[in-house]
Amino acid sequence: MLLVITRPEVLQGALVRTEAAAISSLFDQGLQLLHLRKPDADLAGLKSLVGCLNTEHRSRIVIHPPRKLITQQGIENGCHLLLNWMQDCGLSRLHIASWLREMDSFRQHRRLPGKTGMKLLYSTGIHCWAELDRLMAEGWGYPFSHVLVSPVLDSISKAGYRADPSLMQIPSWIPGTVRSKLFAMGGIGPAALPVIKASGFQGAALLGSIWSALHADKKSQWQAGIFSQFKICVDIWNKVLTD
Repeated sequence: MLLVITRPEVLQGALVRTEAAAISSLFDQGLQLLHLRKPDADLAGLKSLVGCLNTEHRSRIVIHPPRKLITQQGIENGCHLLLNWMQDCGLSRLHIASWLREMDSFRQHRRLPGKTGMKLLYSTGIHCWAELDRLMAEGWGYPFSHVLVSPVLDSISKAGYRADPSLMQIPSWIPGTVRSKLFAMGGIGPAALPVIKASGFQGAALLGSIWSALHADKKSQWQAGIFSQFKICVDIWNKVLTD
């Protein structure tokens, strides 16, 4: 399966609707999961983008708690605000990033403070196999549906963010039940997909290979490029699945 991660920039005004239209079209083309990651967003920024998306797509959106929101509001209040909003608008997928897992209040209780009783689907991310080993040894804490493993290749969207070659070799000690949750991330374009599949990953997360910089006067070309790249990646992935 191929996932898509949003560009990290928080857009404003009409550009929010342009980004939302592109996301909606990706869902219409068969995208199964979108990771909505906007580290510098506040809650209003998230509301603005999600509010422009079709409600039937919301079950396929994975929310990354914005670091800015948690930093400014504190983990207790920030999570309470975020989870209340998610419940109100029918969002049920949450990503527990490594920086959030390492916060003292999260490590102490192995849960998000604030809202309780919500039925959520969780994902997480790791940057080395030792991190996964530690997670498994401590107990998952959450029943993660998938785990993003990065950076498997040199990043396309982050200049200077280099690959960790060891991540392309999934250790033999990882059980099959966990292997089936591993998704490669970082520097993944069409040419890398056969290698990702051959390495044993369940799928891949696409970012830089899908999203180019958005220019306000070139919206249609921007959207056409996104759809074209996504289709190329999907066609290649489907082919390697059947080879």
